[in-house]
Amino acid sequence: MVNNMAFSKGPTGMRRERIQKMHQMIIGAGEVNLPRFLASCAYSMGLSTRKAREHLSILIELGLVEVDEAAGTITEIVSED
Repeated sequence: MVNNMAFSKGPTGMRRERIQKMHQMIIGAGEVNLPRFLASCAYSMGLSTRKAREHLSILIELGLVEVDEAAGTITEIVSED
């Protein structure tokens, strides 16, 4: 008998996937409307806007995106490698 738990991603793996999906949604999109993005995450991933903001803060800390709260926009940070 195969243990199904061995194939489960678990909460940590699922969280990582959601954060990566959020990053993929921003890549190449130019300037993204912040409220609309949070609503999209809530709809497509079943996240609360609070949890979506928490995940977004990780992308900010990693230097992958920049958020302008005053303008209500998210912008991808493209590195010059």
